[in-house]
Amino acid sequence: MSLATSAFYEAGSITDHINVEISFQAIKLFSEGLYSSPNKAIEELVSNAFDADATCVHTVMSADRASADASIAILDNGTGMDSNGLKVHWIVGESAKSQNRVTGKGRRTIGKFGIGKLAAYVLGDRLTHLTKSDGKYYSTSMDFTVIPPSGSAAGRTAATSADPVSPVQLDLRELTEQEAREAAGAWLTDANGRPGLQLFGDGAEDSWTIAIITDLKEMATDLSVGTLRWVLATAMPLRDDFALYLNGKPVDPSKAGVDKIGTYTIGSDILKIPQPAPQELEVELNEDFDESDYHHWSLTDSVLGPVTGYLDVFQDPIDSGKSENIGRSNGFFVYVNGRLINEEDAGFGIDRNSLRHGTFSRFRLVINLDRLDEELRSSRETLRAGAPVERAREILRGLFNLARAKLESFEAAQDLERRASQRFADSPASLTERPLLRMAVDSYTERYQPRHIVPIDKTAYPTEEALVEHIEERIESGAGLIGEVVYEDIGTLVPMAVLDATTGKLSINLDHPFVAHFSDEFNDPKKNLPLELFAAAEVLLEAELNDANIGPSAVSSVLDQRDALLRHLARSSGARNSLTVAQALLNAVSSAKGLELAVVDAFQQLGFEAIHKAKTGEADGLAEAHLSASETGRQRSYRVSLEAKSKEKAGAKVKKSAVEVSTIVRHRDDLNCQYALVVGPDFETGADNLGAVVREIQTDLLAHPDKRITLMRVRDLARLVRISPAKRLDLEVLSHLFLTCQTPDEAAEWVDALEQSSPPPSPHPQIVEMVWELQQEVKDHTVQYPALMTALRYKKNLTISEHDLKSECLALSRMAPNQFVALDDRVELNIKPETLLATIHAYIDALPDLDEEQ
Repeated sequence: MSLATSAFYEAGSITDHINVEISFQAIKLFSEGLYSSPNKAIEELVSNAFDADATCVHTVMSADRASADASIAILDNGTGMDSNGLKVHWIVGESAKSQNRVTGKGRRTIGKFGIGKLAAYVLGDRLTHLTKSDGKYYSTSMDFTVIPPSGSAAGRTAATSADPVSPVQLDLRELTEQEAREAAGAWLTDANGRPGLQLFGDGAEDSWTIAIITDLKEMATDLSVGTLRWVLATAMPLRDDFALYLNGKPVDPSKAGVDKIGTYTIGSDILKIPQPAPQELEVELNEDFDESDYHHWSLTDSVLGPVTGYLDVFQDPIDSGKSENIGRSNGFFVYVNGRLINEEDAGFGIDRNSLRHGTFSRFRLVINLDRLDEELRSSRETLRAGAPVERAREILRGLFNLARAKLESFEAAQDLERRASQRFADSPASLTERPLLRMAVDSYTERYQPRHIVPIDKTAYPTEEALVEHIEERIESGAGLIGEVVYEDIGTLVPMAVLDATTGKLSINLDHPFVAHFSDEFNDPKKNLPLELFAAAEVLLEAELNDANIGPSAVSSVLDQRDALLRHLARSSGARNSLTVAQALLNAVSSAKGLELAVVDAFQQLGFEAIHKAKTGEADGLAEAHLSASETGRQRSYRVSLEAKSKEKAGAKVKKSAVEVSTIVRHRDDLNCQYALVVGPDFETGADNLGAVVREIQTDLLAHPDKRITLMRVRDLARLVRISPAKRLDLEVLSHLFLTCQTPDEAAEWVDALEQSSPPPSPHPQIVEMVWELQQEVKDHTVQYPALMTALRYKKNLTISEHDLKSECLALSRMAPNQFVALDDRVELNIKPETLLATIHAYIDALPDLDEEQ
């Protein structure tokens, strides 16, 4: 960043001077490597900010640190320094922290010797402090080049090394707010500060400090942003009250990367604390905080009052690493009126024999017990023995027991998962390992293209021999060819499971209808085990078929039919015509779960590949239209996220608060959808459809012009489902509903226009008669689309494309599903043509009467 023309360190008026005595020994200490690494020097400056009770620290570095105006700045909102504070700060070799090892916020300080401020010496020739304290602004600037020379180390004796050193005189300056703003401007992202750190204007921090290093030395050019980020991440403890940024991007403590079993909020996720905690705790809400803030939720105790906080449980220990030198990351963090009172005592005085180490090293509890303020001694560091403190310890022990139960449950689930993979590892090699290995090799050499194996990266395994060696090493090590089992959104057309043969990861496809049907049971490992074994067996089936050398086309045919059967079985409601599906949609309007399922069924009936999504924090459903590319190569396929908004009271409208556009956008984007559809009985869209919801939808359109959100009434979606077979509506035409409609009225008008349209004469009679004739001629084979197309052209004088033929057959199957079946590659007629056509005519004749009833 470029500095201002007038020197920023000369801003303000000189009000005093500070004499700084820097001994030869101090400088020698640096030259011999106390801060031989530039990363360690910056780590020291960040640690100083931590010691100053900062909750937000920004490290800002120029991109080109070799340029003349390059700089490195550390900005923090910790305790600032007034004139006396700056004088004390520049007493080199002494530190107030050596006498006061715990800060005002209860942090254990890091610096001991008062030389941390000279870490800047290895990075640059000038260190400037710009600081705010008690509403006033101050600055000092040290030019290290003016330190008096002390002669060579070799020429010094013990006597001369103790000789007095001529002090360096620093100007102590006081600045106005405007002068301070201008001096700091080069390191701010806006007029008032940086993200999370407001230095000026309304709501500015009460105190802050900016340490600015300029006239950078060669060592500063050795700094790597990536390496520095890693150094800072490993050095910082995991705690709520400290946020660190490097060039505007958050630096998360490395322990934040440890996989969590879960985070549980007191009063929200935790409604009852296990014994020995008191059992009469009551849930209360604090409306001063948003629901996303854990302070919104609490359990209230008759003795301790509101208890707020959260519990983190981790898969691996978080009680080791160099960050422990700064502050611990595990155990109990007890806050009283925002101040941590047990920095040194992770167990809060509880007998550690009752806190099992295996759990204690993998959990952290942040808890607020403000009523303990009355129990603090005058030092504010220790508590008086008494009933309130013992009550607090009972609550902490109860929450620890909850963490232990969560950990034990997780480990049991892991053991169960390992048992699933172990079953395959223990199976005869001829049944599992050999077929899978061959299929992986055939995939690598392109002799066969499996659908259940992830494509293998040939850059990682440049030869077939390298791949085989790697897989055999996995087998011999006991890891097996199938190891980790995960659930992922892979795609509606992808099989129910795919295996990465190089890592052993078996991915079960959440987008597959058969898997989605069991989605409510994903959190129950015992119920999941059969599904995981079944998914692995699907992968093995393809491997066995390939190993049997029956030919790729035959394997593909078997797998296609099996996958079609699984998808069909997943639709528990069975075959229903469009009238029945539409009526079920209308009947479900007052049921939250019922409407979700009915909307998904409606889209399945319209021809989408639709699945129900049951996880918290995601859309209610996903519908995918699989279309071929246009003649110009334009992608025509699209995806729609589905949101169902039911109302128990008849005639009630969905309120704006229930249609959070930001949430709908997130759901849409998380599923990589172009469109989002929100379905409800009716909506509060305001006069002339200009209510808050519609305005937010229009704002989203401006921000994302290639994406859409559509509101649609249940009755209009039901109408669309009913008339779509008769109007022979295809998915490309249906995409125009999402492209052109935002409000419920616009969607209703679109359906009205479709209802009034007149499609061309239907070729249904010729198709049905030809299918029947072909089935009578060859009773042992199904009727494939290509054969049906040829027969229609020569015997019925009807030329039709395969796409249009499939559309016509699908329309027939939706009006008479049990009598006519249209699959991806073939059709089946299960009744005489005249009977089927009578059913179709009855369906079409019933549509006007149903519309009048609605």
